[in-house]
Amino acid sequence: MHLAIQKEDKTFVALNSGCGILFAKAELSEGRLCGTTKILFNPWVFRMCDGAFGVVALRQSLLPNDKGTKPYESSLEEGKENCVLLFRSKDLISYTELGLVEVAPKGTKIFDVSCEWRDDKYVLTLATDKGNYMCESPDLTHFGGLQQTLEKPERVHIGLWDAAPACKVDVTEEEYQKLIDCLMPLHNVGIDPIEITVPVGEKAVLPEAVLRYNDGSTFKMPVKWDEVDTQKPGDYVVTGRLQQKKWDFPLTGERGDPMAIRYKGKYYYMATDDEHGQLALKIRVADSIDQIASAEDHVIFTAAKSGEFSGCLWAPELHLINDNLYIFFAAGSPDWFTVQSHVMKLIGSDPTNPADWSKPIRCKNKDNDVLNKNGITLDMTVLQDAGNVYAIWAQREIKKTQDSMECGNSDLYIAKIDPEKPWQQISEPVLLKHPVYSWERAHAEVIEGPFVLRHGDDIFVTYAAALIDYTYSVGILRAKSGTDLLNPDSWHVQNYPALHLLSMPDQIGGGHNSFVKDEYGNDILMIHAIPLKHFRSDPTDMRRYPTFRTVHWDAYGNPRLDMSPERELDPRFAEIKAMVHVK
Repeated sequence: MHLAIQKEDKTFVALNSGCGILFAKAELSEGRLCGTTKILFNPWVFRMCDGAFGVVALRQSLLPNDKGTKPYESSLEEGKENCVLLFRSKDLISYTELGLVEVAPKGTKIFDVSCEWRDDKYVLTLATDKGNYMCESPDLTHFGGLQQTLEKPERVHIGLWDAAPACKVDVTEEEYQKLIDCLMPLHNVGIDPIEITVPVGEKAVLPEAVLRYNDGSTFKMPVKWDEVDTQKPGDYVVTGRLQQKKWDFPLTGERGDPMAIRYKGKYYYMATDDEHGQLALKIRVADSIDQIASAEDHVIFTAAKSGEFSGCLWAPELHLINDNLYIFFAAGSPDWFTVQSHVMKLIGSDPTNPADWSKPIRCKNKDNDVLNKNGITLDMTVLQDAGNVYAIWAQREIKKTQDSMECGNSDLYIAKIDPEKPWQQISEPVLLKHPVYSWERAHAEVIEGPFVLRHGDDIFVTYAAALIDYTYSVGILRAKSGTDLLNPDSWHVQNYPALHLLSMPDQIGGGHNSFVKDEYGNDILMIHAIPLKHFRSDPTDMRRYPTFRTVHWDAYGNPRLDMSPERELDPRFAEIKAMVHVK
């Protein structure tokens, strides 16, 4: 389900850059090994009796077409054509799925639906293959009193590209503003005035600029100020130029899954080496994030000629645990469907020296057995909280025969690990999340590439979803520090992607990101994506390249990963003035 807001001139603007906000969950026990993807059809938003929002919609299955090949085609669910799917939301941003409800006799095919709270009951209006009907319910759990009617769901055309006929719902000013704040790109709207007083003869130390954004959030940015003569009393206007961090895209040659860590005063950077066949682990060292792009590659591990570690050296991540540095990565033998998670420990002092690293050790469960006997493990990352160390990784079941291969879902798992031997798990693995939304299952039923981002007491885990092509997206899980992180109920799942095909003006397919602090303490996103200009010239060109950008924390404490340079700093404010009073 997509949302759009109506402006004063009666035109509409799509929220979330035109990407959906609400998605149906897949039926994982239905159909293939990875289940059946579900989509929403003809959603209708209405006010509930308590003032919250309800959504009623039809649910369809995405099934292979007649030739059994992609793209999939949607169809009514066999045996459930007489059902509607219900949701509840307090703000049209976060939703709770209430479930499928049967509202018409078996064999009835519903094509459209609307709902309203009327005379102390919910009234559904149905357009079906047998005519138009109405039914009612006091609480949305069951419906009765089915009767024919001349009424039908009344939909409107809103004039947006590719938009289906829509419904309209009124919102309050407060609800409207929150939708704008949370589901529209943020942009810089001003800078706080700067005015200081200094004694005669003392050096004027001017502060960073405080940038303000349309949602009320702020961001501090360094400023290079002109010198001011404080030898004489007076009022002086000083010019400053904001020192915005910008990184090229592409930043380097073909690399995927970029990440860096600040270790002993320097930045150490790694990524999957697509450019040279994913056959080596390479590390760069730099004094600043800006210097990573031009830093030298140091090969610290090379693929074997055959057998174990002979291919698919994927997603290396550096993690510091109890003052020891480790690399977590996946390796194949050599094919992608053989990759497994491994760990190497820095046993010397120089991370760029291959001799200072231990041999790779395969990750094991608490019973000292392999993590997955019937598939692959990959993209292992580390989460440290409340004295515990956890691993989070992707795991996928694969059924392979001599003639065929069927893949299950790539799921996220979490387990506690031994901080002295982080390849060894010390708790049972817990399923953290399946790929259930259609944006997580576009071209492949995959979630992978988890990485941790902390902000105050909040723990965020971003993850990549779908196939590594233009549909690749970024999702977010959120939990509170100090809670039971092995309990899936401790985690809140954002139902729409934080980054998607339409998020950035020059890139698509962004995913498998990481985060690192810069020298000012700001969170920096490291991510790979496909250049939009490459895709436009050749839609089969799925080469991925890294780039970096600053994470912005919005007024609701959420990380915004889509801050283009122009959104972060309006060019009008690139040069500012400050007032200095010398007394």
